[in-house]
Amino acid sequence: MVSGNMLEFIKRSSRALFGVGAFADLGSKNRRPKQLSRARGSDEEKAVASTETKKPKSKKRRVVVMGLGVVSPLGHNVDEFYGNLLQGISGVTHIESFDTTQFPTGWMGPTYLKGSVAGVLLLEELEHAKQRGAPIYAEFLGGSFAFDPYYTMDPQAHSRSKSCFRCIETALAESRVDREDINYINAHAASIPAFDLAEYQSITHLFAQNSELIMNSTKSMISHLLGAAGAVEAIATIKTIETGWIHPNINPEHPNQGLDSSVLVGHEKESLDVKVALSNSFGFGGNSSAILFGPLLQRLIIMYIAIGI
Repeated sequence: MVSGNMLEFIKRSSRALFGVGAFADLGSKNRRPKQLSRARGSDEEKAVASTETKKPKSKKRRVVVMGLGVVSPLGHNVDEFYGNLLQGISGVTHIESFDTTQFPTGWMGPTYLKGSVAGVLLLEELEHAKQRGAPIYAEFLGGSFAFDPYYTMDPQAHSRSKSCFRCIETALAESRVDREDINYINAHAASIPAFDLAEYQSITHLFAQNSELIMNSTKSMISHLLGAAGAVEAIATIKTIETGWIHPNINPEHPNQGLDSSVLVGHEKESLDVKVALSNSFGFGGNSSAILFGPLLQRLIIMYIAIGI
């Protein structure tokens, strides 16, 4: 179940991302005429067309959507996944600590590495979750989606730092969270020097007064999951809130030039009582999101998370 405020947020965000009516254009009603046109021949063709859309019942699908299983049917235990991250090992891919003199990282690295992992998060209203005794991981405070149609893959084509800044600033306003309350950021940090520096500049401009602020990047251990990156990194952010431990950044020997490494988690995990956490996702083409989570207070809560490979 989703509250009215959340529904309004989703409606506004979907209009911004896909345009008015875009979901209807992709809906089942547009597939139905094609099925009927194929069924105008024999009775046998009609029977086939009428059963095409039926899907077999699947317990696995029910577990994923309803959260009825302790371990995701996708094949990975979330606690094990985050436990591995805290130890500085991947848990889902084969990125481990290595000799950075042989394979340079950071601004000296050749490019980002792609990974193949997926994550699922489901939201539920607090009272409903309490009534059924569901485990509560964290609270979803709000967020922002942004799409900049003038932005290209060329970092000089548009001011990326301004785009990142606006996305985070809007997320704070939507969530009614003060800048001073943010003390943990799971950065997008895609290992593309110009883009990473732009994200860092927007963060320092917004949160320069936060003496407690600390950042890490889950990509250092699971690589770049492209479209799935935001969900898995949100799960890592939530587990940080739940456990009170921030996972390390591995292989940070060559940070971007101009970056203050004192705000970054080092080779070892660090403890932190998270007030509000920010998870950033800034993609090519100006597809951006910034979402905020915190310990349980009174709004929408995270009641189920899953990791899969």
